[in-house]
Amino acid sequence: MTEKKIVHYDRNKPVLQGPANGVLIWPVDHPDTDYVSNASYVLTSPVMDIDLDSGIIETERTIYKPQQ
Repeated sequence: MTEKKIVHYDRNKPVLQGPANGVLIWPVDHPDTDYVSNASYVLTSPVMDIDLDSGIIETERTIYKPQQ
């Protein structure tokens, strides 16, 4: 089983509902810079779970945590 990568997102930018059960977030340290600029919103893969208290968003491929 492959572990999901952890990416932080800018908690000062709103998380927006995206198409196909994904969300639009503003990543700050996404490692795949060929496809993600870390300077604009990105559409995540479909969301599996959102913890409203911690702000952690789990998608099919990644776990997004708010930047501290």
